Amino acid sequence: MTGQLSMKSSIRVLAGSVIAAAVMMGASAPAQATVATSIKIISGAAGGDWLGIGELQVFAGGVNVALASNGGLVFGTGSYDASTPPSKATDGIISTAYPNIYHSDGAGPTEYLLVKFTDAFDVSDIVIYARGDCCSERNLFSYQLYNFGQFGDMLVAEGTLDARNTPYSASAHLQTNSPAPAPAPEPGTWAMMILGFGATGAVVRRRRIVAAA
Repeated sequence: MTGQLSMKSSIRVLAGSVIAAAVMMGASAPAQATVATSIKIISGAAGGDWLGIGELQVFAGGVNVALASNGGLVFGTGSYDASTPPSKATDGIISTAYPNIYHSDGAGPTEYLLVKFTDAFDVSDIVIYARGDCCSERNLFSYQLYNFGQFGDMLVAEGTLDARNTPYSASAHLQTNSPAPAPAPEPGTWAMMILGFGATGAVVRRRRIVAAA
């Protein structure tokens, strides 16, 4: 009787090890969302440069939340002339030629384009269309995503958008809170499972032999 109880305990322990290994295989770290209320675009060049932006798109749930018709409010440090205001960057008309773009009024490091969203959104993608008819060396940008909260704007993500080559556009993909795919099991996890199954099978066979005897 004692032997049977011991074998049952061993089976439970080994089965628990196998289950734990399986859980380790399927477990994945929760995704970290990039929640933002605004985006700021500046020159990515050292010392700054002119900004020429044909269109800026910021997607959340498949919707361009930077689009003016979706409530995006756009601001800039100034425009080169009356035909190139900041609104050209969020009007939904994709262009890479002057004057159908936002063109800054200066080339310093303080030049920027700022778009405020209607709410806090889980941003998945950023797409920028730059100038292709002239001065493509200027088409290196830096983006900064901010989330406005109790303590003001907090930087939640930043990066580079390099649109210096044809087709003069660049994009960035950000992490959202959608489920992440399960990682491939490591060799150690496979070994643990194989040993667990093997040991469990051996204990079961031994129990049958003892019972038959």
